[in-house]
Amino acid sequence: FSALSIMFCFYIGEKQPLALIWATGIALTEVSTPLVNARWFLSFRYRERWQYKVIGLGMLVAFVLGRVIYIPVLVAGIVLAAPMYLNPGEALCAFWLGLVGSASSVTIWILNVYWTMLMLRGARKLFKSQARNSMTDQAAMYSAIRGRPPALGDNENTHLKTV
Repeated sequence: FSALSIMFCFYIGEKQPLALIWATGIALTEVSTPLVNARWFLSFRYRERWQYKVIGLGMLVAFVLGRVIYIPVLVAGIVLAAPMYLNPGEALCAFWLGLVGSASSVTIWILNVYWTMLMLRGARKLFKSQARNSMTDQAAMYSAIRGRPPALGDNENTHLKTV
């Protein structure tokens, strides 16, 4: 959808200078796409590696900045800049293009907010499971030092109850 929108804006850009601003802005929202693709490729085999986690965090930051925050700023900037670029004869065309562009931007923005919430939930699960695994590893190491197998929920006071 973005590619078609950008091509259309460049096509009408000679007559509508705001369309070129819109096309450039939409192209900038795609900054997270390479990270989304890299994370997808890594997810098949390298999910436990640190590169997967770093790319995931980079993707989350780029997605939030490039799509969730930047799209409303872009739309507001175009609305504020519109009077400088429009002749009275172009106002009706610009109105309809703006209406369609704003409606699609709002729809895409709502989807981006939803996807961001899913990414935040996934990141929370990833780091929560990593912290849980770390605590389990520490309990196993402590139990191994004491010479008994680790128990679920093992902590320092367990040995006091069993002795």
